[in-house]
Amino acid sequence: MKLNILKKTVEELSSNPKQTFLMDLVGAIITAFFTGIVLVYFHDCFGMPKKALYVLSSLACFFALYSGINFICFDKNKAAFLLKIIVAANSFYALLSIYFVINYFEQLSILGIAYFFIEKIILLCVICIEMKTINKI
Repeated sequence: MKLNILKKTVEELSSNPKQTFLMDLVGAIITAFFTGIVLVYFHDCFGMPKKALYVLSSLACFFALYSGINFICFDKNKAAFLLKIIVAANSFYALLSIYFVINYFEQLSILGIAYFFIEKIILLCVICIEMKTINKI
């Protein structure tokens, strides 16, 4: 039952490129909030240096702006190309945050490692939905 709901949600998101931009916008805002505010405020609990968190948060803010503009000014003719850009950007974000995790691994707490691990799983799912959307256009 739960798997059917998840499958239906993925199908609906990937069938509507405008919805995919909205999904990415919401995800980027949540990421910016967590990396730029929550993890910075509770820095001692997570262990990632503030400078790295601000870099990740800044990227997430930029991605939110990009996805928001594309959601508001949606152009079906350019959707596949514009989604390819956000897939590349999300992939870059994932690789950069993996680099930070590796680089600062000794400083990270178990909570910090868990946060970034879960974030990567979610981001991988988002990228897969975006790729599926591109293939349907």
